[in-house]
Amino acid sequence: MRFSHVRTRGFTLIEVIIVAGMVAVLATVVFTNISEARKRARDVQRESDLAQLQIALKLYNDVYGTYNVEGLVGAGGVTWVSQGHSDSGADDQRGQLIGSEEIELPGGSGDDTKGSTIDQALYLKGYLPVPVLQDPNSSDDGYMIAICDDGRRYAVYATKELPDEGEIASTVGLCDGEDGSSGKQNAVVRDYGKNYGVGN
Repeated sequence: MRFSHVRTRGFTLIEVIIVAGMVAVLATVVFTNISEARKRARDVQRESDLAQLQIALKLYNDVYGTYNVEGLVGAGGVTWVSQGHSDSGADDQRGQLIGSEEIELPGGSGDDTKGSTIDQALYLKGYLPVPVLQDPNSSDDGYMIAICDDGRRYAVYATKELPDEGEIASTVGLCDGEDGSSGKQNAVVRDYGKNYGVGN
């Protein structure tokens, strides 16, 4: 009996290069989609945080007659919402505040109903579910609040990674920006690059 020897054919160099190129293109597309999905998820978190702040500020105003929480927004009318907005220790503080039974806030004077920042004060009064609202991107400075008309109006701001033109345009007109047609600029947008905001 005679066995015929079947010769198997391997891949050519051209075929290997084509397949490698296709894999590289697919990997780039997948990575880009994942990166964009993460940005969108962080933007959704920002929208959720600002919506929580809006509800908390409304509840605070119903009781105290002002949006200037415990007078923490000074004469400039603009401040950060959270303690250590650009400090690397903000995450440590968040864990410490959430994880402890007895919350001791920095700058407190023994009165456990007073916070040293907007988010902590709203939390201690029972209007926010967490004591620290920090932007999901640790490289961002965080959320800001502007108080207008002697505490009768407010705006809260974030920096979205994928804002749309309508959001940017409406943010410029909030609180200290008022009327874009008069040439008045929104300092929070101009000086801090905030491109998403909500207010009353």
